[in-house]
Amino acid sequence: MKTAFLLLFGLILSFTASSQSCLPQGITFSWQAEIDSFQTNYPGCIEIEGDVTIAGSDITNLNGLSVLTSIGGTLSIYVGYVSSLTGLENMTSVGDGLIIGSTSLTNLAGLENLTSVNSLWFSDNQSLSSLSGIDNLTFSGNLIWIYDNDSLSDCAVQSICNYLAGSGNSKIENNATGCNSREEVEVACGVGLEENNLSENHLKIYPNPASTSMTIENSGIGQLSIMNLRGQELQQQRITDLKTQIDISSLPSAIYFVRFTNDGTVHVGKFIKQ
Repeated sequence: MKTAFLLLFGLILSFTASSQSCLPQGITFSWQAEIDSFQTNYPGCIEIEGDVTIAGSDITNLNGLSVLTSIGGTLSIYVGYVSSLTGLENMTSVGDGLIIGSTSLTNLAGLENLTSVNSLWFSDNQSLSSLSGIDNLTFSGNLIWIYDNDSLSDCAVQSICNYLAGSGNSKIENNATGCNSREEVEVACGVGLEENNLSENHLKIYPNPASTSMTIENSGIGQLSIMNLRGQELQQQRITDLKTQIDISSLPSAIYFVRFTNDGTVHVGKFIKQ
């Protein structure tokens, strides 16, 4: 009985020792082979205490880092040959900043379970169109920089909306229309509707984004207005059909409100003019 207890106690100690924090000095991954061999070279390492930089020219996947649950310092990702961050699914926290600048990244799959970072810095992600994937984040710091992401038009995910609803510092610029300024993202989040005496009661608008014209489906005869972010009315017309094509070719690229009034009821939608 005593022998069995000692064996069990030893197994518990062994398991505890095999899953631990490590690398207080941090680590840089410059080659795919270093990622692939991480679990062999650092057995039991699931919490890296220092900074982690992933910047290898031949890195094509992050699967070898699937055991990681947290990083105490900054996580910087600059790889140019990954389309997603699959392999980081078990990551729940980054103690300092999350910095991502990858020309090939098309989505943020792999970060869905990340719930805590200090600050966020996204730049030069030329193929990334949406921040979907970091919806569950909370920010312990006071800095979000999102800039120079040519295709990024959707930044209105819950984590960013929550942050912008406060007074946190932000730099949002030089992205695609829809995420080209803090004001645009706030509108996409729904912030500002109350200030314009509007309620989010979705109209069906397509295509969205649109360039020269768009179609609006509504509930009957009424009055339609297109307004800018300051609530200024730019276009107005009488609607008599349930489906109407609207010419928007004269509008500059921006986010706009659409307001449709029918029998005393106001329906509101938003669209992006490219």
